[in-house]
Amino acid sequence: MSSYIKFLSRNKLYSIIEAVGLAVSLAFVVIIFCYVAQHIAVTRENPQRKSIYCLSLNDITLFEYGMKETIGESIPEVEAVAEVGWLHGTPLKVDGQMNKMAQVMGCDRDFFNLFPVQFAEGQPDRIDEAQTAFVSESLAQTLWESGDAIGQTIHLLNRDFTVAGVFADIGSSLFYNNPDVVVNVDISDGIRYYGGLDGPGRPANKFENVWVFVKAAPQAEREVLQEKMTTACQAFYQSYLGSDFSIQPDDLKLIRLDEMLYSDASTNLKKGDKTMMRSLLAIGLLLLISAMVNYINLNVALTSKRAKEMATRRLLGATKGEIIGKYLWESVAFTTVCMVLGILLAEALCPLVNRLLGGDIGVKVSLSPFHLLAYLSIVVVVALLAGSAPAIVVSRAKPIDVVKGTFRFRNKMVLSKVFIVFQNIIAIVLIALVITMEVQMRHMEQRPVGCRTENLFFAESILSGDEAFENDLMALPCVKRLGHSYGYPGGAYMGSNWKRLNADDSFVQVRYLMCDTAAFDMYGFDIKAMYGQLEEGQWLPTQGLLESQVGMPMDDFDPDSLGVWYKRNVGSELCDVLGDFAISDAAHVVDETFGAVKIVGKEPMFRGVSHHPVLEIVGDHAEARKAIKAVYDKHMEKKEVYWEPSLMDFIDNLLLQHLEGTKNRMRLVDLFMAVAVMLSLLGLVAMSTHFASEREKTIAIRKVFGGTMQSEIRRNLKES
Repeated sequence: MSSYIKFLSRNKLYSIIEAVGLAVSLAFVVIIFCYVAQHIAVTRENPQRKSIYCLSLNDITLFEYGMKETIGESIPEVEAVAEVGWLHGTPLKVDGQMNKMAQVMGCDRDFFNLFPVQFAEGQPDRIDEAQTAFVSESLAQTLWESGDAIGQTIHLLNRDFTVAGVFADIGSSLFYNNPDVVVNVDISDGIRYYGGLDGPGRPANKFENVWVFVKAAPQAEREVLQEKMTTACQAFYQSYLGSDFSIQPDDLKLIRLDEMLYSDASTNLKKGDKTMMRSLLAIGLLLLISAMVNYINLNVALTSKRAKEMATRRLLGATKGEIIGKYLWESVAFTTVCMVLGILLAEALCPLVNRLLGGDIGVKVSLSPFHLLAYLSIVVVVALLAGSAPAIVVSRAKPIDVVKGTFRFRNKMVLSKVFIVFQNIIAIVLIALVITMEVQMRHMEQRPVGCRTENLFFAESILSGDEAFENDLMALPCVKRLGHSYGYPGGAYMGSNWKRLNADDSFVQVRYLMCDTAAFDMYGFDIKAMYGQLEEGQWLPTQGLLESQVGMPMDDFDPDSLGVWYKRNVGSELCDVLGDFAISDAAHVVDETFGAVKIVGKEPMFRGVSHHPVLEIVGDHAEARKAIKAVYDKHMEKKEVYWEPSLMDFIDNLLLQHLEGTKNRMRLVDLFMAVAVMLSLLGLVAMSTHFASEREKTIAIRKVFGGTMQSEIRRNLKES
């Protein structure tokens, strides 16, 4: 090993290039490995994961409260059903004093059978008591210095609860954060019923929308279970929506717990990006290959510098196997040092990578026994692959060839050129990928919205619907007029399925935004046809939606032929037809999903749905944003606690914000590309230096015969 260290010290440039390239690439390999391992850990953390399912209807996992009884009573294959509700930002008081905005989870006893929960104090059975609550360890330590929470009283959801337990871990990293408080999902001021055409309507309480998790019996078949679930859910909804309501076989899905992370369903649980994970794996592999090419290339090129040493060892009795073993051992030692440097670099890069990934599961470099074993495995594999080529080359050399100088002549160019070409191909592929992504991103940012968004400010907050707040907004000199909208072009919130024309068993997906006539006028939709009077309650379809039903351009069909179909879906006569407009941002466009507009009044169409102010702004945008925020802060001073606004910016800026995640992930690919190019350049510099040193005599002879420095530079550039 001492001879190897002396060799590295005598060839500092090559040693530094090898170490930097390998350490940087291993740092990214460590980051990617930890990223993948953490995602896999989430999918496998629950030992019952293959028997627990989450219900999804039309790719939405939220259901109305009361579904549990319907499923449990009608499907014998279901062993347990858990309803889980979530309330974000609920005021919590202790001794009459406002303490914090708590995250409150509602569940039932079955939840603890499905998800492992670690209790520091108390037992899960007490969740059945309506007036009891469990609090997290962190909240208990915050509220009571002694940490003695059992028996204490907290006030939230307009009632007092007695603390019956303290939990340490909710048991599932699918949930965004540990809740502060867990209460019984059945709590209410008395079960209320909404709707009700053929029956009493649906029950509702504090948690009107819940996730429904079911545990299936071991022998239950997924397809049979899904069919029975569809029948049960249809009966549940028909009780308050009417007998015409039907759920199609493909509408309701059972998402297994280990599939939840990568499900396409809209859910408040954590989401993973399998495409990004695969892309990072591919790019990380290319980076590692590029670094290994540098390592192999330089070691093969430098075999001539160690040829005399190895020839001497052969003359002193060393076998080929011993020579190969020495090279491999040196490779393991060098790679181990680079891995240590790579782990330190990975730890330093984690904040940047997490910011660019922007996912729900951040990257964290771990030094657990499992991870250390994985790092060691990576070291061994890389060392064997990178050290084998130079070891084989030098072991094949005969001592007589080294003495005569023919060994270096036979090996001086061939392998090096092959490796350099391969490495440059990797760099060029990544550069082409980044250029393509940049062009695509620019196209997404400049995508036409299909209506007017300039100078329009969308203000979604807890103050939406507050008349005093809106009056103060209208009094601002920068505000020209004010309307109301639930959603905005490029950010439609709601959607539903409409039955297709002449097909009762087929549906078309429609997403829509709801706005009043003032906001409708501000948006400046392109009106393609007018068939009626614009008034509250009207649904305005887009041209693309209508043409998808009749299969021909709008100018060629009779609107009367659509009357029955249209009225069946929306309950009103066909009114204006709008030109197509963006219903979602460019990164989340779904084929065969069309847009529509619902004209609403001042009162919300649905309970709990607020219509948010839309302002037309004149003057400087920065000053207008500052003035609107000042009005918001003024009214929030009257509240018990300050709530940050949900969305408060110009619509054009909001549309760009939708693309931030995609743009940041593209920046991560840019980073990988930059590293790949750096590795390629380092390899070229090292090999150019090596070739120059190998050609000292040739260069000297050419200069004797009239060669100049410029001619040698041109020759080297041409060969590069």
